Amino acid sequence: MCRRPQGNHSPSSEAKAALAAVEGEQTLAGFARWCGFHTSQIMALSTQLLVGAAGVFGAYPAVAELDSRSHASQPHCNWGGGMTETIARLHIALADTDPIIWRRVDFPVDANLKMLHDVIDGTMGWLEFHLWEFEADDRRYGVPDPDWPGDRLFAGKSTMLKTLLERNVHQFLYTCDMGDNWEHIVTVEAVEDGQSGCIYPRYVEGEYRSLPEDWGGTPGLKPFLTPSRHPEHKDVTEWHQGCYGKAFNPDEFDERDAKLRIGAIAKRRAAGKVAQARKSR
Repeated sequence: MCRRPQGNHSPSSEAKAALAAVEGEQTLAGFARWCGFHTSQIMALSTQLLVGAAGVFGAYPAVAELDSRSHASQPHCNWGGGMTETIARLHIALADTDPIIWRRVDFPVDANLKMLHDVIDGTMGWLEFHLWEFEADDRRYGVPDPDWPGDRLFAGKSTMLKTLLERNVHQFLYTCDMGDNWEHIVTVEAVEDGQSGCIYPRYVEGEYRSLPEDWGGTPGLKPFLTPSRHPEHKDVTEWHQGCYGKAFNPDEFDERDAKLRIGAIAKRRAAGKVAQARKSR
């Protein structure tokens, strides 16, 4: 179902929405229902807030620097020295896609799987209003449901990536939207020291855009990609045009948006570490 923005909002309403989204006390979908914003609007507003606030305090470079692929111009790699941390280079591929829809990120090994879920959704363009889980070494990680104590689903929020690495897990599965079952194969390509002065996670590169939300999983790609042979092509084209104002283009992957979303996660993580360090003094 396509949900359109619900009218114009005042600057004060946008500011409140951005602040609430950064605080993260509820899901994007839940907050969108409460405040009348589209989920994509909330993501954009929260990112603008983080980048704008960073500019006020002088911690980050201009947003224009996000447009470059070079590590030196990434906003979360201009902190002027400091401690390094161990990061994993991850390759993320959306299963059963041809050509393969993929992303590559640098992810801190001491960050949890909930953050990795946020990173994958951010790079793929998902809006995070679906259930999700990781499957690794015959164990499942996600958001346990207290009403299902026998489900054997471990909490992703309390499981670090390094826990999997210590068990010699170098490839695992991430699934979001249990109805459409978007399955992603996550491969650990390398584990190494991060760049001095950088904050993580960090988007590296990727190819091809993912399918819009709620369109039936990877089988839903066929009507979009086979215009002359698929009977539903006209319907899905009109649906996409109505929702997004343009035709679906598999090559039109918005890398700038991926960098913004992963950069926002990195900044929140860095701010949280600073706050924790101050509390421990």
